[in-house]
Amino acid sequence: MKITDQKGCQNFLLEREPYFENVAKIMVLSERNHIESYISASAVTDVYYIALKVLASKTRADETEISLFE
Repeated sequence: MKITDQKGCQNFLLEREPYFENVAKIMVLSERNHIESYISASAVTDVYYIALKVLASKTRADETEISLFE
């Protein structure tokens, strides 16, 4: 059994380096049913909230960059 923590999920979803490669290996093993992986219910909402903030921030940054070069 492998318990995936909140940071591991964030690193995977947001492709954060240098952690992404190792976490991706764990996620692939879990997806292929080679290991069982669990995450707590509270971590799901925390990961969603943080990912939403990061992605919204990135979108705003990308939009600003695009508008600068128009």
